[in-house]
Amino acid sequence: MRRGVFLVAISTLLLAGPPASAADEAPAPSRSGGEAATSAATADERPPCRCGVFNTRFSIALGSGWIHHTGENEVAETSGKGLASPRHTKFDVDLAVYFKPAAGSAWLFGVALDALSDSYDKEPGFANLTQLFMGVRASYFFSGTLGSGPYVRGDVGPVVFDTKVGIQSGRSQALTDVSSPVGAAVRFGLGYAYRVSETVSIIANAEWSHRRAGGSASTPIILAGGILF
Repeated sequence: MRRGVFLVAISTLLLAGPPASAADEAPAPSRSGGEAATSAATADERPPCRCGVFNTRFSIALGSGWIHHTGENEVAETSGKGLASPRHTKFDVDLAVYFKPAAGSAWLFGVALDALSDSYDKEPGFANLTQLFMGVRASYFFSGTLGSGPYVRGDVGPVVFDTKVGIQSGRSQALTDVSSPVGAAVRFGLGYAYRVSETVSIIANAEWSHRRAGGSASTPIILAGGILF
């Protein structure tokens, strides 16, 4: 009888197999969960974006300065200076859009549009000199960080001049209007940018340029301030 019970017990153990170990009972880690954790860690290690609105940067600057004219521009300037105690106004407006910079780059490349006005006004006479420039621009920040510290800037592109000299009397006007053919201009500037946030900087710069179109030329030196964002 005891022999039968012993045989039955051995048969039961063989059929049940060896006991499961603690390692076998623990659930295997999810592969997808591990990959998600790795992706999250990689995302956390990425540097913050400094590429501005819509992956581009923009700048707006206003300024004034000194302008030397030759040719038709000088003729218009002389007419303006010939007015009795004229009101003399000079201002420059510069707009630029920059392409998405490469990660870690200290360079900004883009397109600039500049309007420069030099006018004399003393009723009933006036003389207005306008210059329109559009060109490609490259800026380099010596600190290695876009929008921070000293920088140098260069532009090149086409320019046109327009001069208007005349007398306004009521609704009647005697006007001489001369528009130049399309010419060329180069601009060089030195400036400083003070960073107020991740993508916004206050900028100040001094610029020298030479512009020539047809028989006229202008060499402005402009001091300007604005914002880069």
